[in-house]
Amino acid sequence: MSSPTTADISELRHRPMFGPFAVLIARRLSATMRSDLAQQGVGFFDARGYLRLWRRPLLVDITVPPLAESEVGAGTRLRFDTPSLLDVALGVLDGTATAGVRAAAAALGRSPGTVSKLLAALRVGLLVDPDGEPTVPDLFDSVVAVWHPIRVPLADLPRAGSGATNNRLQLGFDDLAGPGWVLADSFAAAAWGAPIRAER
Repeated sequence: MSSPTTADISELRHRPMFGPFAVLIARRLSATMRSDLAQQGVGFFDARGYLRLWRRPLLVDITVPPLAESEVGAGTRLRFDTPSLLDVALGVLDGTATAGVRAAAAALGRSPGTVSKLLAALRVGLLVDPDGEPTVPDLFDSVVAVWHPIRVPLADLPRAGSGATNNRLQLGFDDLAGPGWVLADSFAAAAWGAPIRAER
C-alpha cells in the first residue's frame, strides 16, 4: 500500500491470510497506525524507516534506513521551516486549500503558482490527499515540529477600547472578524478558571 488509511488497517483483520504472519508494507505509516498494527499482531515496514516483525522466535522492532527519496517521493525533502510551505500547510489544515488554488492563494497572500507547486509537493509527500485534505496526524506533526511561538513582553495588559494602540498592535479587540491575538498556555487556563498543578 502507498499510504493506508485507518479503514484499510481495520480491513486487514477480515482479510484471509496466506501464511502464519501478516506483514504490511507501505510508503508511509503514521505513529497511530503503527501502534494499531502492533496491537493487531500485524508486522509492518514503513518505507520512512520502521520495521516490526513480532512473532516468536523472530522479535524485531527497529529503525532501519529509509528507502531512497526517489523511491518514496518528495516528502522527506519538504522544508516546513520555510514561510511559504508553512503557510500552505496551515492553509491545508484549516481547510483553506479545499476552496481551490486561486482562492487559497488569495487567502494566504501567496501567488497561485507557489500554492499549486507546494500543494503538489505535499501530495507527493503523502501529506495531502487529492481533494486537498490533510493526512492527519502526519501533516499536523510536521507543522508542530517547526512551530515556535514568539513571546513579547508588554508594559501593560491588552485592554479593549484602547483605540490607536490596539490598531497598531493588531490585537483584534475592536474588530473580531480580522486578525488578532490569543491568550494561550497556562495564562489562558487560569483565565477560564482551570486548575493548574505545579510539580517539583
